[in-house]
Amino acid sequence: MRRNLGSNVLFNLVMMTRQRSQRSVLLTESDQDTDFYRRFVSEPHCLVRSASTHDGVLPNREGVLVNLERFSQCHVRACAGIIDADNDYVLRRPKPIPEVFLTDKTDKETSVIDSAAFESFCVSLKSSVPAIDLRRLLYESAFPLGAIRRVSHREGMGIDFKNINVSNFITEGPACVSSKCCEEVASTNPDLALSVQTLADFTRDECCLSLPRTHVVRGHDLVAILESQSQSLFGREVSQRELEYELAKAYTFGHFRTTMTYADLREWEGAILPTYKLFA
Repeated sequence: MRRNLGSNVLFNLVMMTRQRSQRSVLLTESDQDTDFYRRFVSEPHCLVRSASTHDGVLPNREGVLVNLERFSQCHVRACAGIIDADNDYVLRRPKPIPEVFLTDKTDKETSVIDSAAFESFCVSLKSSVPAIDLRRLLYESAFPLGAIRRVSHREGMGIDFKNINVSNFITEGPACVSSKCCEEVASTNPDLALSVQTLADFTRDECCLSLPRTHVVRGHDLVAILESQSQSLFGREVSQRELEYELAKAYTFGHFRTTMTYADLREWEGAILPTYKLFA
């Protein structure tokens, strides 16, 4: 019963909204994502809501997919979702369903850092390292952990990354001591009996090395690295929450409209016109 409660609340909200107006629906993975993407659509025409916070059981991505499937089964038109690509690019897997749209990088944070918005972010925080250099350093320092994440998922190893402390292997620069990164993952997963050498092999995975860094690294790792090095980079301690806020603030509709995510949403909008629309 608990599993369906959140979906029922969201479903009823959408149906009540449809009784009043012909608004399209865009589901996201979290409240933060809802606040982020709501700025880019036309709210009079599009209802943006989080799927995950209405269900305490389903993971973020699954919450979006399950709700979209329910809308489809009930023939509720013009409902779509945005999810983080996560492992999709590494695994080269197709979109789960036509109505779901992937971030053009690993996740929205990586998309922001890879955009021109990162320059504004660095200026606002008075970064001691130019944006173009800091971006490159972030990608390189986050890559070993990102590769371990992707290979672990691909091989179904079940490595837990929740207790990883990047401060234990990120040095000033920022730069990553790859061997210490592997030791950190191994020490936080003692029950899996992973050798440091095995994890080191993951960081040299051919598939991960062949892809753009933005399809391998994880945005939250990038932000965690910025937080760990904030004193040297920005002259003061900056929390992960503030960093995420400043990144989102720097990212405008002008940046979003250059992404494949936006292009794909525009194409979908064309398919649901003239009754429904996403953008002004």
